[in-house]
Amino acid sequence: MSYRQALDTLANKVIAGVPHRYGLDTLPAHLQRGQLPCTLVVPLQTQGLSQQRGEGFMGAAFAGGGSHVQMTATHLLLVAPASAAIPMCVHLPLLTDLVDATLTVLAADPLLSNTLAEPAQVRVELGVFEWGGTSFYGAAFRHGWVMRV
Repeated sequence: MSYRQALDTLANKVIAGVPHRYGLDTLPAHLQRGQLPCTLVVPLQTQGLSQQRGEGFMGAAFAGGGSHVQMTATHLLLVAPASAAIPMCVHLPLLTDLVDATLTVLAADPLLSNTLAEPAQVRVELGVFEWGGTSFYGAAFRHGWVMRV
């Protein structure tokens, strides 16, 4: 299976309460209020996430016939523009509910329709994330994948 297939499979996951989802071919340059809440799947480190440089593609094993690689992806859940006028605490109930809904969907398909060799490892970070020059309240689901090559 390919990295692209795994990214597309993740992008197409339907999450209750999240009407908009964007994958590699549909990533908007900017987001408007009417496009929120939404998810974006990006194969890059996104601002607001702790990640060591070079962590995106790491070889797990290429000897003895079993060829696997460790890869990462970011699944951003954005709920509202970050604003001093409307503090994050106003958005926390919705954000928490959408995090739960996302985890339920991910738990139902840990191999992403068999595009992964092992169940995904996911770290969740809530906070403020930038997209298209605007800051948003949201959550980043930091995926660690083992894939066959």
